[in-house]
Amino acid sequence: MALFLLTCLLAVFSAATAQSSLLGPSSIFGPGEVNVLEGDSVSITCYYPTTSVNRHSRKFWCREEESGKLTDFPDKGEFVVTVDQLTQNDTGSYKCGVGVNGRGLDFGVNVLVSQKPEPDDVVYKQYESYTVTITCPFTYATRQLKKSFYKVEDGELVLIIDSSSKEAKDPRYKGRITLQIQSTTAKEFTVTIKHLQLNDAGQYVCQSGSDPTAEEQNVDLRLLTPGLLYGNLGGSVTFECALDSEDANAVASLRQVRGGNVVIDSQGTIDPAFEGRILFTKAENGHFSVVIAGLRKEDTGNYLCGVQSNGQSGDGPTQLRQLFVNEEIDVSRSPPVLKGFPGGSVTIRCPYNPKRSDSHLQLYLWEGSQTRHLLVDSGEGLVQKDYTGRLALFEEPGNGTFSVVLNQLTAEDEGFYWCVSDDDESLTTSVKLQIVDGEPSPTIDKFTAVQGDPVEIACHFPCKYFSSEKYWCKWNDHGCEDLPTKLSSSGDLVKCNNNLVLTLTLDSVSKDDEGWYWCGAKDGHEFKEVAAVRVQLTEPAKVAVEPAKAVVPSAQEKAVVPIVKEAENKVVQKPRLLAEEVAVQSAEDPASGSRASVDASSASGQSGSAKVLISTLVPLGLVLAAGAMAVAIARARHRRNVDRVSIGSYRTDISMSDLENSREFGAIDNPSACPDARETALGGKDELAMATESTVEIEEPKKAKRHQRPRHWVPM
Repeated sequence: MALFLLTCLLAVFSAATAQSSLLGPSSIFGPGEVNVLEGDSVSITCYYPTTSVNRHSRKFWCREEESGKLTDFPDKGEFVVTVDQLTQNDTGSYKCGVGVNGRGLDFGVNVLVSQKPEPDDVVYKQYESYTVTITCPFTYATRQLKKSFYKVEDGELVLIIDSSSKEAKDPRYKGRITLQIQSTTAKEFTVTIKHLQLNDAGQYVCQSGSDPTAEEQNVDLRLLTPGLLYGNLGGSVTFECALDSEDANAVASLRQVRGGNVVIDSQGTIDPAFEGRILFTKAENGHFSVVIAGLRKEDTGNYLCGVQSNGQSGDGPTQLRQLFVNEEIDVSRSPPVLKGFPGGSVTIRCPYNPKRSDSHLQLYLWEGSQTRHLLVDSGEGLVQKDYTGRLALFEEPGNGTFSVVLNQLTAEDEGFYWCVSDDDESLTTSVKLQIVDGEPSPTIDKFTAVQGDPVEIACHFPCKYFSSEKYWCKWNDHGCEDLPTKLSSSGDLVKCNNNLVLTLTLDSVSKDDEGWYWCGAKDGHEFKEVAAVRVQLTEPAKVAVEPAKAVVPSAQEKAVVPIVKEAENKVVQKPRLLAEEVAVQSAEDPASGSRASVDASSASGQSGSAKVLISTLVPLGLVLAAGAMAVAIARARHRRNVDRVSIGSYRTDISMSDLENSREFGAIDNPSACPDARETALGGKDELAMATESTVEIEEPKKAKRHQRPRHWVPM
């Protein structure tokens, strides 16, 4: 054996070297102390970050002598060194690391190989840094003699402490060891060693009395190597605790050695620092597991699995676990706390291994120390009924990330959500959702979807999403299928005015179009806010059509004759034609004259109406000569008055001032607006233009013949 000849077991997996690694020495982790017995074998696991460089770099195990076999597990980020047939010569310091030895990417491991105990030796096992109490029996014959405690080193007994002094004889144990005799009637004494160190392991001798009559008891003290747990920042680890216990009512717990606090137990106790990111699963006979998600750097340290019949630590079996959190790699994709608005949405981004195509990606709602509720599963296409239309899962190919969008938020959605990839539990992350006051965006206009009709749904975005991709999609159990959309904007796009609108058009809406639709924005695969709306069809309105009933008009209804026409909000008067229409209608119905309503305050109007009535009744067969002559005279006078006012005389005899001041003579521009107004005909002939108080319809006046000269109303 060549002294100080350094040999290393190297496993070369690529040409990559440690120079390309940016990780510090704290990223490599392994057991600090290993205590084994001579002749046994040992497997030592060293952990390293699972970066691309590290997975392909060489791994090494070094010491003064070549011995052992190294096996790398790059997917797990660990390699294992196994050494068989250990001897005490294998005791010493080792290093496990990645890359080139001496570059600082390694971890020191101390190995102590102890002599095998004799069959009658009493064996004590304890973890490093803990306390062990050793019981040494004696008989009545030596009860008054000195009690001593020795350690066997190189075949020699080295005194550690005796009953003559309370102080340790060996400086290595100073302040850490005590010897006590409970009473004068006791038949045993105890030796307590605190803060155990690796070198404390070995063989000891309890002695009562002095040679050659001394009573002795051989003791073998072994230091246990704690179970190692390695996790990345934001990821998760699982504590597997296997403690034999027949007490079905015993309390199983996980405690932090630092401070002795209960992290979680089977009775539902949870340390507030771990709320929402820890889960307890209990099995039988003292076996249970604890998952801690969303790892933080302060989680690094020693933990103690225990089963206690009375719930107190120290009265049952325990197991030590050492957790190391690698801060160089953060696997989380979302901040530890997400905030959303009532009615708004949030996006939870989660990690997964994209190389495993059969992974089931899941989102759970944490509901307590021992319960979590599955909300969505990518493998099963499962979305819980209560989250229909509200939740969807999207994968980002090649990016190692999947996103879960939850919208229509309410206060009941507050809580802790777990991202889980079923084939890699170390990627489990935890996110806390808080609902705060605020206005959600985008917003969707109200609409009505009638079966068979087209419908347009407008979605409005704020300016902060001006440069983001906008989309409409139709929700289903497997996600949300993109739909073609049309983007419009009011105003100049450069000057954003909060009116960015994305419109979804559904032509001839049918039952197939019913369901949930999402409107949102995203940057690449990163989803922003989302608004959701449900399309439900309504039946077209049905109009009931009944057969028309025959209505016999009364005598008064027949007498109502419309004589004015409104065209473009202006009333057009054609008294000549209206008069003729009235004459024709009167000829058809002699009784219609009884329907004329005349204002009693206008005597001249009464006289004109009577004359018109007489002139219309003459053709019906009145045989009285006096009546015929009166009608003839009236017609003659009418023609004479009209002839006097020709177009030329109108221009010469009537001035513009007379026309402008026509209101002084009783003329109005719009007689239909004043149904009681009367106008006087030319030449003093009173012809009545009458408008009823409630005109039902406006009748189109007859057009004047081409050869007929235009008539004009002139104020009297």
